Amino acid sequence: FEINSSNNSYIRDYSGNNATAILQGAPRWFKEQNMSGAYNFSAVAGVHINVTNSSISIKQNFTAVILYKFNSLFFQPSFFKLGGTNNGTLAYYDATNGYYNVDILGSSAINYPYVPVVAQLYMLSLGCNATNCTLYIDDTAVNTSTVVPNDINSANHRIGSTSGAAGVAARAEIGDFKIYNRTLTQQQISQLWKEAN
Repeated sequence: FEINSSNNSYIRDYSGNNATAILQGAPRWFKEQNMSGAYNFSAVAGVHINVTNSSISIKQNFTAVILYKFNSLFFQPSFFKLGGTNNGTLAYYDATNGYYNVDILGSSAINYPYVPVVAQLYMLSLGCNATNCTLYIDDTAVNTSTVVPNDINSANHRIGSTSGAAGVAARAEIGDFKIYNRTLTQQQISQLWKEAN
């Protein structure tokens, strides 16, 4: 999903699979220096991108990649939620405690202490297979969990929020969001980060 258009109702799926990605709320689109375009997700309830689980089938092996720049660090700005809370995974930044966090099957499975710089470009990737999930910040693998989702398609997917509540809105400029039906290698993650820069 390349956010390079100012359409205010949907995000185009460039994979050719015609996945349905609907804009919820009214994030502001703008031309962004590093990304072809971006939506500014402010801390407003309901602002996110909804991808229906009926239009995209995420397998056991997958990688989710998101480009973003934080506007501010407060509470729990979210990146995405894939599937249901107790069957899938969600990724967010815990600004109160200063770490990235990935919940899998309803519990914290991966965390990484780090304080990002506001307005700086970052890339977060989560790659999973049958035995583990690995979190990458930019092109660096920072932590791995042996807990994995058991039904990633159990519910619709959210980009820019985990629940739709104001407190977990992204608080970021979000550019591309990509879901691969395979677990990317370290080299492939590095290539994506190189292209983003």
